Order: sequence, then C-alpha cells, then structure tokens
Amino acid sequence: MLAAVMLKPFLKMKLALFEANAYPGLTNRWLSRFVDVSFTNFEVSNQFFKNPITVGIPIRDGLAPSEKEISDSLRILVFGGSQGARGINLTVTEAIRNDGDWLENIEIVHQIGSTDFSKFDSLYRELKPKNIQWFEFLYDMPDRYRWADLVICRAGASTLAELAACEKAAVLIPFPFASDNHQQENAQAIAQENGAKMILQKDFTPEKLKNLVSDLKKNRGPIHEYEKSIKKFFRPKSAERVAQELLGEMK
Repeated sequence: MLAAVMLKPFLKMKLALFEANAYPGLTNRWLSRFVDVSFTNFEVSNQFFKNPITVGIPIRDGLAPSEKEISDSLRILVFGGSQGARGINLTVTEAIRNDGDWLENIEIVHQIGSTDFSKFDSLYRELKPKNIQWFEFLYDMPDRYRWADLVICRAGASTLAELAACEKAAVLIPFPFASDNHQQENAQAIAQENGAKMILQKDFTPEKLKNLVSDLKKNRGPIHEYEKSIKKFFRPKSAERVAQELLGEMK
C-alpha cells in the first residue's frame, strides 16, 4: 500500500482501503489521507476517513437467520477462533468445575481451540459433563449458530458480522490485548445499540457467568432484544458492493 501511495501521482490511479473495525488501526488512519475512497464495516469508523462507504464485511456462505429448534434448555455456543480464547476457556471450565448446579436445563457446545485443547479436554473427561460437548474446532458453524440461543465469544469484526447475519444473541468478551484495543471498540459499538452484552475479560469471572446464565434462563427477554438489535449491523453482499463501487470508480 505504501508503494501504491508513492506511485499514485505518477500512475494517476485511484486508491481505496478497507477498515473492518470500529476504531481504525494506525496504518489505515495514516493512509486515509491518501486514498480516494474508504470502505468500512462500522459506521462509527467513518469519522476517520474521507469518502467513506459502509459496506460491511464478507462472511462465509450459509449464514442466515433461521427458525430455531424448540427446546426447554438454554443452548449456549462458546468459541474463540481456531486457536481458542484462553480467558473464555478458563472461566467457562472453572464455573463448571466449581459448581455445576447452574447447568440444569443448560446445553453447551464449547469450541476450545488448538492451543490448550489437550488441557481442557483432559478436564472435561475428568468431569464427565452430560450436557456439554467440547471440540478442538468446529467445521459446521452455520449449523452451530442455528442451534444456539446464546453465543459467548470474542469481538473480532468477522465474528460480529456472522452474529449479525444470523441474528444471534451474544455475550462478547473482547480480547484485551488486541491492537488499538479494537475488539473492545467493536463490542462497544454493538452493545451501545443493545445488540449484545459486553463483558471485559477482567470482569468475566465464573460467578459472573453463572449469574448471567441463570438470569437468562429465567428470563429470555434480553436474548430476544439482542437478536432484534444486532441484525441492523448486517450488510449483505458486501464483497459485491465493494466490487461495484471500485468498478464505478474506474469508469
């Protein structure tokens, strides 16, 4: 991109950038002064760019709202990406190990990730929970989203776009060491519109998790509110929109 900026005056070409997060990274903030158009995922980030166009972010195929299966239990999907989210894994497993009574009428699918899978796999095998399934990785995310009533996950831009596409209620635990704290900014943008609940990792304790799940089990009203509100963040066919805009700029 730096080379393109330097060559722009000589080649007389137009430049564009894409920003996935609610708060742009340092590179995109610097490059913003040189580009002709900026494609964004969050409207809140438009203030940092000239000629911004909010197009959303491309997501995997098969993700869409669907009629949920009827179940008396509260179904929770926990995941943290291919490598996993250690902070989330620790809190979830500690809550299960220390006091399992809160798990009545609860089903959990827990994607652990590759980094610590052997550790948490051993723990689950020791605990032998009847209502919890655990995996290193999930290869059928569209089906898992359809199954879940509630998702507990990080706040990366792609994950949030998938939640919005599926209209899923979520508890967002931003990765605290993300550059420019962009995951917290992403989660905050969603939470301010009542599209999800954000809990900082330092506050995501086993007791907090148990109380939250117990409350939602008694009253699913907040879940329905999150489902209705998060869908406003989904912008379909974002890749096509970018292509159309670029082709239009080239004419």
